[in-house]
Amino acid sequence: MYGKAAEIIAKRRHAAKFEYNKRYDEILEKIPEFGEINHKLASTAYKLLGLPKDDFQRQFEKIRDENIQAQDLSTDLLIEHGYPADYLDMKYTCEKCSDTGIADGKHCECMLELVRQLSAKALNDRSHVRLTDFSQFQLHYYKDPAARENNAKILQYCQNYAENFTPSSKGILMIGQTGLGKTLLSLAIAKAVSEKGFNVLYDSASNYLRRIEKEHFGRITDTDTLETLLEADLIILDDLGAEFSTSFYVSAVYNIINTRLNREKPTIISTNLTPRELEKIYDSKIISRLLSFGYLKFMGEDVRAALRVNGQ
Repeated sequence: MYGKAAEIIAKRRHAAKFEYNKRYDEILEKIPEFGEINHKLASTAYKLLGLPKDDFQRQFEKIRDENIQAQDLSTDLLIEHGYPADYLDMKYTCEKCSDTGIADGKHCECMLELVRQLSAKALNDRSHVRLTDFSQFQLHYYKDPAARENNAKILQYCQNYAENFTPSSKGILMIGQTGLGKTLLSLAIAKAVSEKGFNVLYDSASNYLRRIEKEHFGRITDTDTLETLLEADLIILDDLGAEFSTSFYVSAVYNIINTRLNREKPTIISTNLTPRELEKIYDSKIISRLLSFGYLKFMGEDVRAALRVNGQ
């Protein structure tokens, strides 16, 4: 991913230079005397090379003062002709590294963020689920009044969560039988949050765990799924507990949940299992951390099954 990120950053730098040259040519055309001033500034280096050693300091200070005056004159000319004072400043996407990807001798944060975004996109492109809207959560499908009222509150909670999301929002644990809308609402949150520009990952827990296992044992080497999951602003782990239980998977689940909690990053988990059934798969360390999440218990009968029976 670093190679792709470097290509994108190089294009940003090229675009910044191209836009600067366009602005500079425009100024030369509309303010001819600006070119003379710029030529004077550009010749400073040659003047410095020719300074006599016995009078270097005085001559250096003279040239410096002349340059300051020329720069001030350039700014005044821009303003007089209706341009902002910084019109000819190079405008990089990242001022910290000037669109080089390197700052203070290491990868700039803009490079690391781009790598995270590219890695997340690659994982989401492989995902077996697709994002949806809150409007698709139809309450009239829940025939039982108590279930309809309960799930209406859950819908409102999820909408508020997405609306007020921050990268330090609380996690959510969605529990309920299959076909009650847990996946639909979690993916609606993912869509709303990602549309705000946050980095969101979404897929079934089993798909993520299989990929982490393959990468861990060297069968896949092109991505680091675990690190990408740990760094994302929000992750959706759908259908937790449906995966084949192994010590490696249990350890990976704990690592993901615990690390993200320690980093104060939110995780949304949905499961068809009851808390007691989860305790049979995962140890107390995982369960105690899940209990710190916002708890949403879905009620009702399998909506998907009812829709299939009715041919919808």
